[in-house]
Amino acid sequence: MPPDDRRTYYDHEPAYRDLAAQGGRGWEDRSPDAGHDPYAGLEILFGFPLLPAAGARVLDLGCGGGQVSLALAARGFEVLGLDFSPSAIALARANATAAGQSVRFEVADCLDPRCVVPGTFDLVVDHHVLHCIVGDPDRQGFLGLVHRALRPGGLFFSETMSAEGELDHAHYRIDPETRVSLAGNRVMILRDELHGELGRAGLQVVHHETRIDPDDPPSGEMLLTFALRVAAS
Repeated sequence: MPPDDRRTYYDHEPAYRDLAAQGGRGWEDRSPDAGHDPYAGLEILFGFPLLPAAGARVLDLGCGGGQVSLALAARGFEVLGLDFSPSAIALARANATAAGQSVRFEVADCLDPRCVVPGTFDLVVDHHVLHCIVGDPDRQGFLGLVHRALRPGGLFFSETMSAEGELDHAHYRIDPETRVSLAGNRVMILRDELHGELGRAGLQVVHHETRIDPDDPPSGEMLLTFALRVAAS
């Protein structure tokens, strides 16, 4: 499918292509002076009581340059990272080689249920992907894939941008009514909306908290959500 015919959030492929050409390793290298750690939420994941034990199978959806996958692999998990961007996957594989880690990375569309074998993962991770998926049915398609991938009782972890807390809509070019970016490639969800989406996908929220990046102007709270697969779809 030609890039111009794809959804607006498929802008990640040219972004990763440019990033790799400039010697970057991950998405955060596009804004190296942001002044905060985009992976700070992983420490909350690693300290979560229901986190599967080392050796468990983990699916990293929208893995980008593989930073989250590599952090998981370093803790002894068996990780598969998926991203629709070939440039991102090439970068992730190069990063894994440089780190001396064996992680499987594959090009795949995280809205296509055929990209996973049902019930094969103990943990599925969404690290800053869900806010790039705008509107139904795409969001339910993504969460349906999460449900499909998890074994019964498996854990889903999501960290996503939101409109909770303080958010400068004008600065970040966010429509205050729809909470969708004017470019159409981001949505700033509210907590209760996200919980409703998860419930409709057969995922039960068991814990949630927020994380605030020290952005100026304020960019809203990051929603960190843990949910279990509890029902058949």
